[in-house]
Amino acid sequence: MKTESSRKKVLETVCAIEMHMVLSCIAVGILQILSIRFMGKVSLNRLRCQIPPSRGRISETAVMDYLRKHFFRLLNQSPELRITQIIQEQPEDKPKICEDLLAS
Repeated sequence: MKTESSRKKVLETVCAIEMHMVLSCIAVGILQILSIRFMGKVSLNRLRCQIPPSRGRISETAVMDYLRKHFFRLLNQSPELRITQIIQEQPEDKPKICEDLLAS
């Protein structure tokens, strides 16, 4: 072992990778749930091309593309949502990067 600080950085990096994987799995699960919930409620013509063509079920990729394009518009339509309030409370300043959190 070289030093205690390098050991700490390795552990922090492993923790960050594990957290990224957990959040990725949660995000894919949410996309799958939304794609099922959108069946019959969203016009497939308004979404990106789905290959292979679906039979009424919207792909996770199409849901992700739709949310990427319309997420903030949808939030703006629902000002009572807590997430909308949190985003609106944030200062307009550019985010600061904490150098201690960057991987070496």
